[in-house]
Amino acid sequence: MAPTLAMGCSRRIHVVVIDTGDRLSSLPDDILHTIMSFLPAWQAVQTCVLSRRWERLWCSMPCLNIDQQEFEDCGRDREGGGFEEFVNNMLMFHSAPSFFFR
Repeated sequence: MAPTLAMGCSRRIHVVVIDTGDRLSSLPDDILHTIMSFLPAWQAVQTCVLSRRWERLWCSMPCLNIDQQEFEDCGRDREGGGFEEFVNNMLMFHSAPSFFFR
């Protein structure tokens, strides 16, 4: 039986849950790296908590989007450590063969 969500007093919506698995994680690393390259560096690093498959995926990204202004605008700089420490730690774990800076 499908789960039911109550909407207001007189309406109910029936939700059908289809378990298709984690289709995103089944993509090849190259495609995931391309998708992740559109994320700010701090968000790409945060993908490591999604699953074991994603744990070290960010470390091999060939392109890192490191933007100090965006880092500070989203409040990441106030959480301790600051931008410079974040970049130093990130590059220490990063293992891609080359870097491109813009």
